[in-house]
Amino acid sequence: MTLKFRNPSSADVIEISYLSCVAAFFLGPLYLLAYGFAWHALLWALLAIGPALVWKESLLALSLPATCLLYAVMIHPLLVGRLRASGWEPAGDGALPGPGQRGYH
Repeated sequence: MTLKFRNPSSADVIEISYLSCVAAFFLGPLYLLAYGFAWHALLWALLAIGPALVWKESLLALSLPATCLLYAVMIHPLLVGRLRASGWEPAGDGALPGPGQRGYH
């Protein structure tokens, strides 16, 4: 399912697809930085690598996949919250993005 949001001032449309979950899982902090979530990228690094630095290196085998999974699940609410805070409104299924507009894929 794809979520679509429209900017009321410019009528631009952005799509959020479930590929964002896959991208957040595999790209981690790079994906978060690309979409303006710098604090979440720092938190990702602390959650993924921090336990291995504090206790044992073997904890990296648990903390890294757990952090990747956590942010893959959380990325949709983060993106929707960012768009709504910026004034974007949910759009219907008939809304089509323009050729120059990017989506959160």
